[in-house]
Amino acid sequence: MRALGAAEAAKRQAEKKEIERKLKKEALKLERARLEKENMRQLELQRKRKEEEQKKKLADIALKKRQREEEERREKERKRKRVEGARRNQENQEDMPTKKEQQGQKYHAAV
Repeated sequence: MRALGAAEAAKRQAEKKEIERKLKKEALKLERARLEKENMRQLELQRKRKEEEQKKKLADIALKKRQREEEERREKERKRKRVEGARRNQENQEDMPTKKEQQGQKYHAAV
């Protein structure tokens, strides 16, 4: 009888160990799945962050380009106005008689 009881106890012990082993295996499987899910979430966040940084970088580049083009346009306009002003001044000076010419005209008018 004792041998039968000991055999049943050993069988129950073996079944208990088998159940514990299966539970532990299932727990490890769930933990791996959780870690993999967390890792995927982190990778997705990192990908989105890089994407946002790239968009910001491209937007900054576009903004700087627009600002540079606007400054170049303003500079060309200033240069055009300077050239136009210088040309106008030169035309005005060519149209005006010089001091010598004015004195000569006064002299001839007085004689």
